Amino acid sequence: MLSQFEDKESDPGSGDGVSLEKIFAEIADFHDVDNYYKDLILTLRRKNDCQTAISKILEISLSPVDLVIQLELILDLVLGIEWLTLEHKGAVFLQDGEKGLRMIVHRNLSTSLVSMCQKLDYGQCLCGRAAQTRQIVFKSCLDHDHENMPAGITEHGHYVIPFVFNQKTLGVLNLYVKHGHVQTEEEVEFLSSCDRIISSIIHRKQIEEKTIFLSYHDELTGLPNRRYLFSEIENNIHYARRYKTCFAVLFIDLDYFKRVNDTLGHQYGDAILKQVSTRLTKSIRKCDFAERNGGDEFVVLLKNVDDIETIRMIGNKIIKNLANLYVIEGKVIEIGASIGVSLYPNQEILDEDIDGLVRMADMALYGAKSKRGSLVISGEGPACQEKPQVDVDHC
Repeated sequence: MLSQFEDKESDPGSGDGVSLEKIFAEIADFHDVDNYYKDLILTLRRKNDCQTAISKILEISLSPVDLVIQLELILDLVLGIEWLTLEHKGAVFLQDGEKGLRMIVHRNLSTSLVSMCQKLDYGQCLCGRAAQTRQIVFKSCLDHDHENMPAGITEHGHYVIPFVFNQKTLGVLNLYVKHGHVQTEEEVEFLSSCDRIISSIIHRKQIEEKTIFLSYHDELTGLPNRRYLFSEIENNIHYARRYKTCFAVLFIDLDYFKRVNDTLGHQYGDAILKQVSTRLTKSIRKCDFAERNGGDEFVVLLKNVDDIETIRMIGNKIIKNLANLYVIEGKVIEIGASIGVSLYPNQEILDEDIDGLVRMADMALYGAKSKRGSLVISGEGPACQEKPQVDVDHC
């Protein structure tokens, strides 16, 4: 049989024989086809992994948690994608100021590295460069572009992906790869998709947080607003009733402020209001509460005050600090402040009559305005007179 096969193999013109060359060619073709389908299956699996990961990221974006928790979940998800062959370490930075980054999420980074990279400027190290150029930065090894290298750092590479929305950098994602890692188009395509989705998540979440903040805070000064004030007064009433304590509501009106707006313009008026809010918060204790009521009116809640003298001391401190000269764009401006005060508990109002408490402070303010730069207390009842004086600086 072997001799017959050899005879047929040696006779290429024989019609019923099969050459070894043809058999080997068919085997090679089959091997190539097999490799092709293996590569195709691998590519399809990776694409499926990408779609699954993106779907999960979108699910995370809908979860009712704050942005930091969402970014923690997304970082863990990306680090867990096997075909990316990432080291299980990385970090997320968000924009901090005009040209800065602040690390808010990290995984498996050394304490020294976290401390070193907690805040970065645009252009500083790989993260700063990605934020500045708004381009993905890839490094297969440590090189001169790694400015922050703590002692004991091991060889590795990086993908740094900037989060960009409407041509504005929102932050960066820093991922670690093994030393000598070879960049692929699939990786860049997937990470670019992640960039677009995560950037949209950050932008939307920041808009939501700003909207919530502005619903309870004054946009100009950043102080709580009237809505927040009424909620805080209600909480203080419940606390005072339960623990038999007192608190005071101080209505503050700026003297001569209208003259500033009329003669110098609202630009100067707004600048003064910002400085007033800063001076006001520095004049009260840490546990107290300051609010802008609108226009040139502010409100302070003095919590846990047990005597009239404490209220007078803090109130006069506020008047003094707000009366100090203001320097705005080289102009020296002088204003003053008058304060009307109501106390809780108060026999003249019902226990939970917030409007009544506010109204009494407002009425006392009218009396203070008649003298300019003074403090008038309404309803000085015995509840806030018989107890020992508390610390003016701390609750």
